Amino acid sequence: MRKLKSATYAARAIRRATQVHGASLADTLRRYAWLYKHDFSPHEIELYDLLDPAFGDERLRRLLSREATIKLDDRHVVRSYLCTLSDKAVFYALCEGLRLPIPPLYAVFDKPEGRTGDGRTLQSREAWCEFFRTLPAPFVVKPALGLLGFGVRAYRPEGDRFVDRDGRVQTVEELYEDIVALGRQNLFTGDYAHHSLGLAGEHHKSIVQQQLRAHPAIAALTASTSLSTCRIFTAVDAEGRPSVLATAMRIIGSGGLTDNFVHGTAGNLWASVDLETGRIQEAFALSADGLRMERRERHPASRAQFGTFVVPHWDEVLALALKLARGFRPQGVVNWDIAVTEEGVVVIEGNLGGLTIPTPLNRPVAELFPAP
Repeated sequence: MRKLKSATYAARAIRRATQVHGASLADTLRRYAWLYKHDFSPHEIELYDLLDPAFGDERLRRLLSREATIKLDDRHVVRSYLCTLSDKAVFYALCEGLRLPIPPLYAVFDKPEGRTGDGRTLQSREAWCEFFRTLPAPFVVKPALGLLGFGVRAYRPEGDRFVDRDGRVQTVEELYEDIVALGRQNLFTGDYAHHSLGLAGEHHKSIVQQQLRAHPAIAALTASTSLSTCRIFTAVDAEGRPSVLATAMRIIGSGGLTDNFVHGTAGNLWASVDLETGRIQEAFALSADGLRMERRERHPASRAQFGTFVVPHWDEVLALALKLARGFRPQGVVNWDIAVTEEGVVVIEGNLGGLTIPTPLNRPVAELFPAP
C-alpha cells in the first residue's frame, strides 16, 4: 500500500510539473531523481510542488526534508535530555530557572500530586476544584506530553461555572474530570513520536496557564486574538555559539485556538519570514483539493496582505531564540515556538524534529551540516 501511495504522489507531481508548469519531462525526471536522492519523499515532492521550475536549484538545496531532519537529530539531539523539551512541565521549570519569559503558569496538574505556580502541592479532587475556582482569567490547559496541538483547551470562568471555547458550560467538578482525561493524552509513548520518552502506563500531567492574546498587529493580520507563533530554528556549534538557521511563522487561518500547521490540514498557514527585517516573504496554505501547498497573498479572514506585514518586536524574538538555544544545551538543534503577545515576547515551547519546510534554511544544508 505504501509503494502504491508513493507511486500516486510521484505520478501526480510529474504530471503537474509538465502540464501546469510547462517543464519538460526530461528536466522533471532529473529534478525528481535529485530530490529523491536527497531524502525528499514522493509525498513531500508533491505536497510542496517541488518539481515547479520556479523553485530554483539554490532554494532546493536549502530545504530540509523530513528524513533529513531525522538524520540531523540523530547527530545533534542528546536523548538523555529529551525531557527538557518534550515534557512541558520540565521545559517551563527550566525556563523559569533561566529567567526566560513564558506564559504565566498557574499549575502543573498531575495525579497523585501536582503543584501550583506558587509552589503549593495539591492532591485531592476537592483541593484541585477549590484551586480552579480561584483562577482569575481565561486559562489554557494542555497535555504536558502532547504534540501538534492535540488536546489544547481554553476556559473562562463565569461565576461558579467554566465555559470552553465551544460554549460548553461546566461545573468545577466536570472541569476536573476533563483535565484528568486530558492528561492521558501522552503522545511521547511507544513509537508515535520520533523523540519518544519511552514512558509507559497512564499519566495525567497537564499544564494550566493564563491564556494570552496575540499582539494587536498580529490580531489584525489574522482576525483572531489566538496566538500565531514564530518558528525559529537554531543550532549551537561545538564552541557553544548559537545561530539562527531558519525563520518562519505559523499563522492562525481558521479562527481556531492553536496555530499548529500539520501540513496545512489544521486550516492554518505557514509563512517564511526574512531573518533581517521580520517581514513575511511568502505564505502557504493547503490547496482546496488537499494535495499541495499554495502561495497566498492575503489572509483568508482579514484579507490583509502578507507581503507588507512585519512581525512586531522581531529583534526580541530572535534574541529570545538565541538565549533559549544557549540555555537548553546540550541539545544542538531546536525549533522554538515564540509568541508576540499584548504583554511582550514569550516562548511557548521547543520542538525536536520540527519541520522547517517550505521555509529554506539560511544556507545550503551541506554547508550548515557537513556530512560526518
